[in-house]
Amino acid sequence: MTRDARRPSRAPWALALALSLPSACHALFQKGEMDQIDTEQALDYEYFSDLQAFSIPMEWDLAWQSPGGSTMSYRGNGASLDCCSLLWSQELKSRWRLAETMNFTFRLNQAEDKERRRFHYQVGFEKRLPRGFSVSLFGEPAYDKEDSDIGLGAGWKPSEGIEVSLRLIVADFPLNRKAGGPQRYSRQPITQELRADAAVGAGRLRLHLELDHPTRREVWADARSYSYRKTTARTEYLWPVRHLTAKLSYGFEYHHEGDYYSPDPASKSVDYRRMTQTVLAAALADLGADDSLEAGHSLILRHARNDHPHDPGAGIMYRRWEAQPFARWRHRASRLVATELAAFLSLGEYRKRHPAHLIPSVFDPLIQAKLGAGLDLTFGPKGRLGFYGAFDLDDMASHPWDGGGIRAMFVF
Repeated sequence: MTRDARRPSRAPWALALALSLPSACHALFQKGEMDQIDTEQALDYEYFSDLQAFSIPMEWDLAWQSPGGSTMSYRGNGASLDCCSLLWSQELKSRWRLAETMNFTFRLNQAEDKERRRFHYQVGFEKRLPRGFSVSLFGEPAYDKEDSDIGLGAGWKPSEGIEVSLRLIVADFPLNRKAGGPQRYSRQPITQELRADAAVGAGRLRLHLELDHPTRREVWADARSYSYRKTTARTEYLWPVRHLTAKLSYGFEYHHEGDYYSPDPASKSVDYRRMTQTVLAAALADLGADDSLEAGHSLILRHARNDHPHDPGAGIMYRRWEAQPFARWRHRASRLVATELAAFLSLGEYRKRHPAHLIPSVFDPLIQAKLGAGLDLTFGPKGRLGFYGAFDLDDMASHPWDGGGIRAMFVF
């Protein structure tokens, strides 16, 4: 939860503590991860431009981070990516006070696109301790007991300006107890998640460090061994500058999956690695009582490779970068209705190379330009419902309509 308090004297020390703690993770392992290893070929040339056009505005994001003492908040975002794919994400976070120092918590997080298919929910209890410390116990039960997760958390909030939390989750913890079962972990999936929020100067600094420990799952019936690990880091700094709010963020992700068969007569074994970096600079400015302008620029750098251990000539190396300037003008037409007009541009390059040179390499420029328009229905400070559409400016003659989307946010 975002706080507006000024930085206390201990903020630099808390930030140093957060940076010194081990990396952490949010993306718990699901056995569906084993179904699709290489996602690069599913990402068409408009993919990241589509994600940008249907991204959540900064105004909405600031309201989500500052729910104003609410015990429960929900937001969802859905948009059409193509004829058959839907971008869909939703979050629900809630906390109810059971006793003076005891809370019940519930979290739901779903994210689905051409790279991810994730759905998680966690129920838990949080106990506040003296000197700003707290501990929590939570889990994600499932009908198939082998898919259940359990976790422990610790937090520290010495003042309104500093908050640090660390969580440790053991995914699918009952699986290995099924003696003689068809599958088994030789390396148990363990997830860590570290979050830090501190007032620094006139703004707020947020850190989110994630670590999925190396996992190995053995599928004996198929003579198959699947491995997975992922490391993610995100940092964001928000600060007010006169009549605007500025934002600077950086994201890093390293993802490694392996799917090995022994013996492997059909050459099904795969070793896939991906590294992605994202930088964003943006600002939201008030243009009067009824108008605001959000403008910014993001840069995506993406490297990946898909190797076949038993067939080196079948490997593929990917490289992609995109520079994405954008602007959103929002106008409040009435107490109930707000409109949005936006422009999105994406310039970059997509490369695909086969090390054996048996298939020609691909070196294609990326040029995408979109116009976005939308309508928000605002229900006081507690609710927002938006309807949006995107138009393909670089292909207006043959394909002007580029999909629609809807998003919602409610604070209870």
